[in-house]
Amino acid sequence: EEQAYIHFLVDCCKKEQLDAILPLTDLEIDVLNNNRQFFDKENIQLLMQAPNCLTIARDKMAMYDLFINDPHINVPTSCHSTKLKPNFPIPAIAKPTNGRSSEGLMRITDPKQFDLVIDKDNYIIQEMIPGTVYTVDYVRDNQGNDFAIPREELLRTKNGAGTTVRIIANTSLQKAASYIGAKLNIIGCVNMEFIANKDNFYLIDINPRFSAGIAFTHKIGFDVVTNHL
Repeated sequence: EEQAYIHFLVDCCKKEQLDAILPLTDLEIDVLNNNRQFFDKENIQLLMQAPNCLTIARDKMAMYDLFINDPHINVPTSCHSTKLKPNFPIPAIAKPTNGRSSEGLMRITDPKQFDLVIDKDNYIIQEMIPGTVYTVDYVRDNQGNDFAIPREELLRTKNGAGTTVRIIANTSLQKAASYIGAKLNIIGCVNMEFIANKDNFYLIDINPRFSAGIAFTHKIGFDVVTNHL
């Protein structure tokens, strides 16, 4: 099915004389990233992050490993489900390493619940940090010029989409986003998620695409789509 989908996209681009594709979902990004050669052959540009960036952004364990010893970015205590250590902090969160929109997410409140994920080879277990969720729409060009728009998520759907937010100016979040952008060499737009606990922000996700709440950023006057392009 994946190959049929790729061939359909290539044929559609050739028929309609299109020279670029802008994926909007994680699933589309994963599929296109695994089949770049078909688009390169036809000079069709994929308007998404480079493979090296996606290796981190689409793998929560890889993201944790990259930042666990970084003095500039906080991340929740985490481990792979197959390497669970005794006395892991509870409550905890278990979710697929390449998950999207909270699919497959489980809340662990009892040590016995670890048995549900300990044999899964694609799960990450993270300490559950209480606090407020903040997201940052972030855009960066290939010269390192960037712009970050943080927002506090006041109400969210079950799959993590903010429905009521407060746009804020927060230097700490903006600096963190800029640092992450440079470290991953982000080009274009991504969305980063943080949890605020006491005086610290903890990075919990990097979404290598437009966020579900992009309209909020557009509403305050920043054209994310045009700047991404």
